[in-house]
Amino acid sequence: MKTLFLIVLFCLPSWYCKADEPRFQTKFSSKDGLYELRLLGTRKDSAAKYADEVGSALYPTVSKWAMFATQTQQMLYFFEDSNDNIALKTALISDNGNRIAVLDDWSAGVPFYNYGVLSFYERGHKIKEYVLHDFLCSCGSISSSVSHFSWLTKYRFAPLTNSLTISTYELNTFVFDVTSGNLLSKRQDTALTTTSVLVSGQVQKTFSQHYELTVSQRMHGVVPENGKVAFTSQKNLRSGNYYTLLIDNGRRIDAPGLYEDANLNSGTFEYEKKLRQEVESAGGLKTLTADQKDFFLGMSGCP
Repeated sequence: MKTLFLIVLFCLPSWYCKADEPRFQTKFSSKDGLYELRLLGTRKDSAAKYADEVGSALYPTVSKWAMFATQTQQMLYFFEDSNDNIALKTALISDNGNRIAVLDDWSAGVPFYNYGVLSFYERGHKIKEYVLHDFLCSCGSISSSVSHFSWLTKYRFAPLTNSLTISTYELNTFVFDVTSGNLLSKRQDTALTTTSVLVSGQVQKTFSQHYELTVSQRMHGVVPENGKVAFTSQKNLRSGNYYTLLIDNGRRIDAPGLYEDANLNSGTFEYEKKLRQEVESAGGLKTLTADQKDFFLGMSGCP
């Protein structure tokens, strides 16, 4: 059954895709334009062969990258062979070209506990990696398209200070040192209080400026047992639409960095949730801890 679980996780990025195409970039440039990371070629990793849902053999793609000085076109160093699929992600290059952060800001497939989303490299060697659970309390705190998901709301790369700042739908902000890959700080939005709730779900208008949200994902605070949060809002909200809202003492709160129109844990996520439950019923989650299982099923929320 462990094999079944691994097959599902590895195969989803290819067979779950329906409409929106993945990005594919063969080169990335530093902000100052002095360095360029280029894809030299790809090959199949025969040693890591696995089977798809009908038993056909599949091989992960291994990529070969190198860093170049753009003014001289001199190759500075090779990257170690990688199946990180950098071409599908965003590579952020330091001003001296020696250090790179690779950010998976438009992820393919289904989110799970140890899904790698951020890696740091020094002259082609990986020095640090972070997974989805390092950023989110639950894989429900994402925005899905038909074949991809977004787990962050924004990021800012500052080559002069070698810092990378990432914000999530759970209103947490992470700051990393690109030179070491270390996490420098994690801070929660000050609008999150002991009396507030950060929730996502369908909103219905009850009467003038009064609404009710049926919770599909809780990211902060205590939700009533019936799963419904009543609140008032001076901003007009469309009845029947899905929103992500911060509510405090029965009032909608404006919070910088909050994407209220984000449709979290709904839409295509319902299909993903059903799939996860099928994996669980087949015994594919036996190797996971309780926390990992809850995260994978989208059941856990933030404290």
